[in-house]
Amino acid sequence: MQIELDRVSLAYADKTRPLDDLTLTIPSGQFCAVLGRSGAGKSSLLRLLGGMVAPTGGAARIDGMALSPAMPRALRRRIGQVHQDGALVGEASVAENIVAGAAAAMPLWRALIGLYPAWTRERAVALHLELGLDPAFLAAPVARLSGGQQQRVGVARALMLEPALVLADEPVASVDPDTARQVLSVLAAHRTRLGATVVCALHQPELACAFADRIVVIDEGRIAFDGSPELYRRSHRVETT
Repeated sequence: MQIELDRVSLAYADKTRPLDDLTLTIPSGQFCAVLGRSGAGKSSLLRLLGGMVAPTGGAARIDGMALSPAMPRALRRRIGQVHQDGALVGEASVAENIVAGAAAAMPLWRALIGLYPAWTRERAVALHLELGLDPAFLAAPVARLSGGQQQRVGVARALMLEPALVLADEPVASVDPDTARQVLSVLAAHRTRLGATVVCALHQPELACAFADRIVVIDEGRIAFDGSPELYRRSHRVETT
């Protein structure tokens, strides 16, 4: 899915502007890492791309269709989102949280009563294992898991419907370096297998250089850098392992 932002701004009632006159095109199939300090506008950008908020200025489109909270359900189901805060249901099991990622593909009444088809359970187990989680966790309440484990549950949920666009907001913020690479490898493999677009906000430049095709740095709602990992590595003296 191709993303096109044309002079997009996002302003709130308190007069803050997390995005300010931002122009950006991300072609289909690209793994784009978004870097920037806390409060620079990374999360706001991902919220906009996920249709959670509408721009207050400029135009935001995905495959030519306007991005907004009112966008069609058929478009929304093609977008998988990994939220920074997890957005999981703590008292529900890990398996229940993961299969909830398939809710957009079925009638609302079935999702509300948890009547998911067998294939969703099978895919949930497969994603759970692919992300390195212990099979014993599947029946456990997600609240019992560590922050890093919950982040991986969020990634699994986002990939349930094999989305054409994955928006990942700090998906490896609470995991060790080896697990971080495993999680990003899963996202990269999803991109390669399906030709999906991945937009991933990160705090770790070395991981961005290792996995992304392109790096965009946001500062005060504007683009401060946009280029290849190699160019970023040279200009910012980043070492990769």
